[in-house]
Amino acid sequence: MSGYFIKAQEAQTEYAIDWAKRHLRDGELVAEDLGWSIVPQQDPPAGLETLAMWSSGSMTGLTVGAGTPGLVYVLTGTILTTDNRVVSHAVALRISGETLTGAET
Repeated sequence: MSGYFIKAQEAQTEYAIDWAKRHLRDGELVAEDLGWSIVPQQDPPAGLETLAMWSSGSMTGLTVGAGTPGLVYVLTGTILTTDNRVVSHAVALRISGETLTGAET
């Protein structure tokens, strides 16, 4: 997962990173999920809500909801690898003021 995504304000959306596909070296594994950060941080109810965070094997994920229409958030997942490397991956997420359908949400 990389790039720029659009989410309707009312939608709940999950983002996941398969670290093995893009970020891990041969024989390297995810040793620890260091979590996700969201910028900008805003107090509820205006801000992007973190509804769940998870990790399984080489994947980590985040489910978000709400957010301020028109605002662009940067979601960054970070891991520690078995080679003792700290690796991060970020995506941009814009909140739409309109209801979106299909793959856009």
